[in-house]
Amino acid sequence: HTDYAGDGEKGAIPLDNTVCDNINIDNCTFTNILSGIGTHHESETFRTQNVSVKNCTFNSVLYGTAIDAYSFDSLTISNNNFYNNIGVFAFDSNGVIDNNNFYAWTEQTDYARIHLIDSNFTIEDNTIEDSYKHSIYISGGESIILNNTLTKSYGAEYGDEYGDGIRVDDAISLDIEDNKIYDVYRYGIYTKNCNGANIIQ
Repeated sequence: HTDYAGDGEKGAIPLDNTVCDNINIDNCTFTNILSGIGTHHESETFRTQNVSVKNCTFNSVLYGTAIDAYSFDSLTISNNNFYNNIGVFAFDSNGVIDNNNFYAWTEQTDYARIHLIDSNFTIEDNTIEDSYKHSIYISGGESIILNNTLTKSYGAEYGDEYGDGIRVDDAISLDIEDNKIYDVYRYGIYTKNCNGANIIQ
């Protein structure tokens, strides 16, 4: 669901395990909101399917995450613009993140602009500028990261674990090819405990 929550509430309410199927969100603008797009469930038992977010603009999301995907199947995030927010967080989800622009986000946070946990995504042809932690962070799952342009990952004043263009931990399968990475604090690409990694830069 894409609900508006009042002051003091962080996301969609209630968490009643409602799932969604075949949802298309196209050409919408979200400005000065608490949260962007999420669900009414935070359990792997309940799964939202076939959600498409295209041609949207997200400006100044107070709690940081424009799209919060918890147990989404076949999620498409394409041709969107993200300003002053984390962008995409996904847990136990799968889909495609392509042709998006991520701008202007340098506040201290524990999240990357694209932050995936135990998820399977193709991340392709995105432009990411000004990231606090990492431009792209992935933990677990299977990922394909192709032809993205990543510029300016900060981290010097926040800790030595921050500031990579792409960081991947514990991936089951990993393919990183043809990405352009500039002006990062630490590593352009950093992987740890990844099996079957194919990295071509």
